[in-house]
Amino acid sequence: EIGNPGSDLGGFSTNVLQLFTAASWTPPDSKWRAAGSARMFRIGSESSGGSSSNTTVSLQGNTNYRASQNLNLSGSASLSGSPLGGIVMSASAPVM
Repeated sequence: EIGNPGSDLGGFSTNVLQLFTAASWTPPDSKWRAAGSARMFRIGSESSGGSSSNTTVSLQGNTNYRASQNLNLSGSASLSGSPLGGIVMSASAPVM
């Protein structure tokens, strides 16, 4: 298993797993740039009273277009969710 192999605290144990990846795209001689990332995080615990766990997944991406030396157009979006918290989505598009 990737992550913390766990700790044993007198009948109580925890496990943590996190995976992360990121990428960027910059074509030669282009005004476009893009980047993105993905993350998965899981935490679980066990004791004599039972067990529980939660997993969260999040995705993020952004892009930029350099229209001129004085004007950049950019946009970003993110999506995250877990079985306990539902899904949250956000987006933005500032002009600089």
